[in-house]
Amino acid sequence: MTTKPRIQTAAIRKPRTARKLVLTAILVPCALLTAGCSFITPLPPTDSINVGNGVGANLGPVKIRNAVMVTAEPNYVTTVSFIFMAINEGDEDATVLFGYNSELGYQTEDIFVPAKSEVTMGFHPDEEQMILTDLDTRAGGILSVYALSGEESDVMPVMVLTGDFEQYADLLPRLDDEVAIVE
Repeated sequence: MTTKPRIQTAAIRKPRTARKLVLTAILVPCALLTAGCSFITPLPPTDSINVGNGVGANLGPVKIRNAVMVTAEPNYVTTVSFIFMAINEGDEDATVLFGYNSELGYQTEDIFVPAKSEVTMGFHPDEEQMILTDLDTRAGGILSVYALSGEESDVMPVMVLTGDFEQYADLLPRLDDEVAIVE
């Protein structure tokens, strides 16, 4: 019986093993160093932006979003429906006070926002509206609304829009269940 000479496989595998060890020694530290690195991993934005048709305000745990005013008056505006969403992220109930200048002087309106909830005003035709009256502004203009909740306050430059825009046609101000149209 003749035996074939055995080829030493260990000598052939050594270079492969050495290459694997070198690659592992290089790649593992690189992977560990870059795993939590914010230079390579994009960070989420920290600034809030208004993505809807309106402006907002940050009042501590209370946030005002998508605030706009809608009117039925084509030019000179005295009455608007103030449309917005108030979000209370806090653990305590909050009251938001809105102030604005009118022909009668400084006027205020307020809204109660329970903890961990949101309240919308005027977003839907059958929803409660916050009607601001005795204004002295123009359609297409901007009205400054001062918002206050707790110790936090902000000024919102709110756009005054007309019902000519289809999305706002059924959100016009209602006074005693009638749309307030002044000609």
